[in-house]
Amino acid sequence: MVYSRKLRLILLLTIVALSLPQARCLGRRAPRAAANVSNGNRKRGGRNRRNAKSDPVPVITEKIDCRPLSMKAAVGYGMILSLNSGFVNGICLSGLLSFDGTKQASAAVTGAWTNSALGLANGKMDQFSFNLSCILSYVFGSFSAGYVNPNPKIFEVSVVATRTLFIAASILLYSASVLCGEEEAGRSYILLALIANGIQNSVTSSATGNLVRSSHFSGISSDIGTFLGQFLRGNNDNLLKLKVFSTLALCFWSGGYLSFSMVESFGSSAILVSSALYMILAIGAGFL
Repeated sequence: MVYSRKLRLILLLTIVALSLPQARCLGRRAPRAAANVSNGNRKRGGRNRRNAKSDPVPVITEKIDCRPLSMKAAVGYGMILSLNSGFVNGICLSGLLSFDGTKQASAAVTGAWTNSALGLANGKMDQFSFNLSCILSYVFGSFSAGYVNPNPKIFEVSVVATRTLFIAASILLYSASVLCGEEEAGRSYILLALIANGIQNSVTSSATGNLVRSSHFSGISSDIGTFLGQFLRGNNDNLLKLKVFSTLALCFWSGGYLSFSMVESFGSSAILVSSALYMILAIGAGFL
């Protein structure tokens, strides 16, 4: 089937993209550090030299190229990505590109958890399986980000990992635009969008210590209400977070607003805007 071949190609390209940092870092060591250890052992006495031979030489892996990320830059990128997430979410929620009119959020899976439970309780296995697939797709996107960059540092960007993840997300959204409206493909384009959003949210959350969550806005909405209430009672401790979260939420809403007219005018090609954005961010990761 044509659809099966397309899906296999999508998965292959994504797996290759996610494997790039592992291939680059494999076998890299710091020879200078190892040499220093050896020189130090030669200067010791015979007894120490014999003991040193039995001790394992510490292997120091080369640090992946990283760039510092300022608070201002983090919020700026977060605004762009929140707009993007709202844009893709609006496309998937509108149902305009689905062959059967399916409306499903791609920026979060809060509703999918409940809908999967209701589907199983009512014996509607199609509802159950689709919503379960949505949950697993979003989780897989986050899992991919954690696997590629297992030791993130706050306000520091791993160029290799970030570039790899955004390339993968770009491939996923490009593939989603190709599969839109195809009956044989079903609702696969929504699942691909969910994976991409899972990657994005994980990258921004990990890099900023959850200050910038660019995809899921249920928690942010709750935090906005909490911090606003605290501010009105004279507590300014979370005023910065209130400003940041409110700005991100506005960008997310704006993305949803823009998505309707874009889909009406350009159809499935509208998703290519988000795919191109991911590719631009991937290329620009080394210039931070």
